[in-house]
Amino acid sequence: MATQENGKALVGQTKQSAKLRFFIIGIVSLLFGGVIYVYVIKPTYYPIIEIAVVCPKTGEDSLSGKELSFGAYLADLKIGKDGRLVRDYNIRIREYDDESTEDGARRVALSIASNPHVAAVVGHFTSGNTLAALPIYRIANLPVIMPIATLTSITKNKGFLNAFRMPPSNEIQGQTIVAFAREYLKAKSFFIIRDNTPYAEDLEFSAKEALKAHGLVDLGTDIVPRGTQYFKNLSDIISMHDPAADAIIYFGYSPEAIYLATQLKSRSGTKIKLLGSDGLYGKRYLGKQEAESTYVAYQVAPMEKLRERPLWKEYCALFEKEQSLLQGDQGNSVPEGWTSWAFDAVLMAREAISKSLENSKVPRSEVVLDIFQRNNQSGPFDFSGALSDYRFVRGKNENTLGSFFLYEVIGHKYSLVNWVFGENRSLIKK
Repeated sequence: MATQENGKALVGQTKQSAKLRFFIIGIVSLLFGGVIYVYVIKPTYYPIIEIAVVCPKTGEDSLSGKELSFGAYLADLKIGKDGRLVRDYNIRIREYDDESTEDGARRVALSIASNPHVAAVVGHFTSGNTLAALPIYRIANLPVIMPIATLTSITKNKGFLNAFRMPPSNEIQGQTIVAFAREYLKAKSFFIIRDNTPYAEDLEFSAKEALKAHGLVDLGTDIVPRGTQYFKNLSDIISMHDPAADAIIYFGYSPEAIYLATQLKSRSGTKIKLLGSDGLYGKRYLGKQEAESTYVAYQVAPMEKLRERPLWKEYCALFEKEQSLLQGDQGNSVPEGWTSWAFDAVLMAREAISKSLENSKVPRSEVVLDIFQRNNQSGPFDFSGALSDYRFVRGKNENTLGSFFLYEVIGHKYSLVNWVFGENRSLIKK
């Protein structure tokens, strides 16, 4: 009897022990499984910071806009390669289409301003559309990096302390072109033809100030709408002035400039030189025979200088690898064109966001804005891009290292003219 009772007790203890073992194993398994899920299976969530890139993908500026979009895409590839995380925040690029209109620019700006993830804006393409959107960005305290727009008043009048220009302003560009024509081409009399955009109007004002300062002859201005194919007043411009114009300066964009160059070249015997602003730069102008022996201003250093820059080499490798994505007229893009400016602008925005997170645990557009404005900062904000080095100092919303160069179209190539623009508003030999 005792033996049976002892046996029953032993069996009961064994069952209890087995249950306890199973319970302990279950708890350990749950804990271990939880660790595996948290640290191995479950992805870590990183808050998103967005860089809004605005470019005209539709409308009259869509060709150039798609070049900007391609530059942002290449910058995104670079960010992905280098590491998308910045201090545990996930950097994302998001594109917007302003449809090449001021109304479209304002609609896009309202959408961006209402997005709490956006810490910086890159864009727009034209000065007019940029100017239309800036009041909305200003209210939202969003920093706007302008890779293309050169309208002088945006930064000069201090009305938009949230706007930061990468290229030099129209004020410098207009003076550069006039000084070049005067000192290098020996031109004394000028006629200006421009389109009806704020960009061209601003350039005209700067050029006329330079003509007056140099004591040169201003023969007047002809204003044409965007999309012009026939310059009906060209005959009068050539023949009805005494003295005749030594140079015609065109402020506008390449599609119209080609028609102007063609009409001017058809006037056999004319010795009038044609000069154009940076809106003409690119293969769409370069590829036309009529562009030969004309001059174009552009804010990019000569190619031999660019090849010395490490990031330029990396950018070109990406450009060549992904160039098949550019179709039609976009396939005529040159590496140093609008694409490269967008590439640098996006990476500059990322750098500013990274620096802002050194001073704040939470990314806010106001903190990024302080980085550019140099509020509570020592020294300038410097960035070394593919195209150039950029520097922003307190109280100045323009890249202080920018300058313009003059190129002559020779054999369907841009040939650097051996002169550069000096600080004294005159040309100095290199």
